[in-house]
Amino acid sequence: MTTKSIPKSTLQRWEESIVAKVANSLPQSKTTKSVWSPHFWIITALLALLTFSYYVEQTPLVTIPPFNHSFFTGVHDMQRVLFFIPIVYAAVIFRVRGSLLTSFLFLCVVLPRALLFSPYSNPLARALSFVISAALFSLLIAT
Repeated sequence: MTTKSIPKSTLQRWEESIVAKVANSLPQSKTTKSVWSPHFWIITALLALLTFSYYVEQTPLVTIPPFNHSFFTGVHDMQRVLFFIPIVYAAVIFRVRGSLLTSFLFLCVVLPRALLFSPYSNPLARALSFVISAALFSLLIAT
């Protein structure tokens, strides 16, 4: 029994080309998943910058005019929302592992402030609600 090759329709060729383009645009190389990846360093820099802005109130820099603004000295909900950027970025590039690791680092950043420094009501509940929502959101993106 011989098999004949059936000519592909235009729709099938179009679907295959779209799938190939999407597959080529996704990060697939081994360097994307390692410390050598530029994505890793971008995420690390974003986390460091956001951590600095989150804790600038505990440094002597708070007396300098740009840092004594209410963005740095008020309730830190906006800074917590900005942490979504590196968490989602890690979820897109490094998938579930990146999502979980970055969410854990976010927890490590917000927990000391909630337990030791925050003068506001329910600091632990507010911080944990941001961490849990960021982790769930990024896991949905990663999967």
